[in-house]
Amino acid sequence: MKNERFQQNLIRWAESRADVQAVLLVGSLARDDHPADSWSDVDLILFVEDVEVFAHEESWLAALGEALLPVFERHESGDGEWLALFADGQKVDFYFTMGAGDLTAVLPSAAYFPVIQRGAKLWYQRPGVDLHLPDPQPARAARPAEAEFLALFGAMFLYGHKMANLMRRGDGVRAKMVLESVLRPPLLTLIAWHAQAMFGPDRDTWYNGRFLAAWADPRVLPALPNTYGGYSTEETWRSLFGVLILSRWLAEETAVHWHFSFPEAAAEQVTAWIRELYLTKDNDLHII
Repeated sequence: MKNERFQQNLIRWAESRADVQAVLLVGSLARDDHPADSWSDVDLILFVEDVEVFAHEESWLAALGEALLPVFERHESGDGEWLALFADGQKVDFYFTMGAGDLTAVLPSAAYFPVIQRGAKLWYQRPGVDLHLPDPQPARAARPAEAEFLALFGAMFLYGHKMANLMRRGDGVRAKMVLESVLRPPLLTLIAWHAQAMFGPDRDTWYNGRFLAAWADPRVLPALPNTYGGYSTEETWRSLFGVLILSRWLAEETAVHWHFSFPEAAAEQVTAWIRELYLTKDNDLHII
């Protein structure tokens, strides 16, 4: 009922704005595959004549409800996005993108098309706007080139070595930042590549680890806890070694299946350096 009331308010608001061309519901509320649950946000794509009209003021939100926490962000595509938590507890993401007239033609080349491909519902369409949605289908990730694969794996071990040096320096905060901000994203990418290499190119690996238990190699799940840890020095070292161990066997098996080269000598040398940094400190915890 909460979503239905919000939808009605949004449609009335869109009808009152000549610059709003169409509104799409996307995300879990629009999907049949892995649909929404009681914790799901409302995710919307709004096609407007000028994104910047909405980028610098939030008064338009009042027509939809009481927005307790409205936050504007700039998407990597350059489009604008308002994230709003309303007084009734509903969280809504409003993604604004420019478009008018024949929107069907621009969809396939848009940054948001993979999201629409997974499922979308048309909430509002201004008369004269052409917008036909594609049939839902998984977004197939392209297989990386060998150079991209090697660059990602090499960067992981390079920053793993940097993290180890930060730990020896006693700079635990920055070491944690390297772990979570620099090493975590490529580890998820490597898990996805490995799943495609092992199970075939049609393996749907979603994004950002979403539904990982459904598509990743079953050996990944019990290994993941070792890549996380608390703030203590011992736990941070354990997390680093967990990332190195997991990423290495993932990369080795992926390289075999895709007939890529693998920098075994470099991986061995960096691991040895990190092990030495760990073992020569005053600590009785032994991991590798």
